[in-house]
Amino acid sequence: MFDYVTNAMNPAPTLVTEPSQPERGRIKYLPYCDSVVMDVPDSQAALKAQHKSKFWSTLRRKERRFVDTHGDLSFRVISDEDELRHWLPRVRELFCERWADEYTSLPWKTVEGFAPYRDAMITLARRGEAELLVLETGGRLLSFAYCLANGDTYYFYQHATTTAEQYRRFSPGKLLVWKMITHLVDDGRYRFLDFMLGDHDYKHEWGSRSQPVYLKISEERTVTGLARYGAKWAYYSLKIHVQFRNETLRSIAKRLLNIRSRISASDTGPRRHHSESLV
Repeated sequence: MFDYVTNAMNPAPTLVTEPSQPERGRIKYLPYCDSVVMDVPDSQAALKAQHKSKFWSTLRRKERRFVDTHGDLSFRVISDEDELRHWLPRVRELFCERWADEYTSLPWKTVEGFAPYRDAMITLARRGEAELLVLETGGRLLSFAYCLANGDTYYFYQHATTTAEQYRRFSPGKLLVWKMITHLVDDGRYRFLDFMLGDHDYKHEWGSRSQPVYLKISEERTVTGLARYGAKWAYYSLKIHVQFRNETLRSIAKRLLNIRSRISASDTGPRRHHSESLV
């Protein structure tokens, strides 16, 4: 849960950005992938200076045209428990819409799989360690970001944007990221915005640098531990190669996993999907 973000729900992550050696045992850090990190500007003027005027005018024009076409467009930062219980079921529904025809290892497609993340958001939000960001129009969720916080770093953990064509042409996902960064500048608590796993182009529109992420493999220094260590090293090395190093194998693997997940879903029968079943 939560990749390399450390918190009460994820106290000992196997993904790390800063390798360290334990006092005992055998440990190996496998290069996993990169994440993109933005140094949060200390003012709106400093943020504006990071891009040319055309970049900002394009965003403002998309927002203005959305409002002209569809009416109200609202960006909200949510940490109140009642509001979270209202919006989190809709977050899962939008996630399912986005990933309907694709495989994802995140278990949010089912109510049961999403439940631990729902509860974690509510618990961490009480501590000031999580926020839900939503972009909505008339109560309809267009885009969301499930965000975490630790110290001076804000984490863009999960997000999804509607696939509906009448909204997509206004780039609601880009508008959400713009509003999020503006919020962080005004908030003033965070020095870094970590876009987390994946080196996607949209992240580099904002991020100033990449940081390596490692997968930690550790075992005791015993004969049995050595055998387990070797098996883990071989398995995860192959997994990382397929997932991040070879696009052809990755595409094949995703198709096969998507077929398997559909068969599994049909074997287990219909699942609850109504919003009220989450709260």
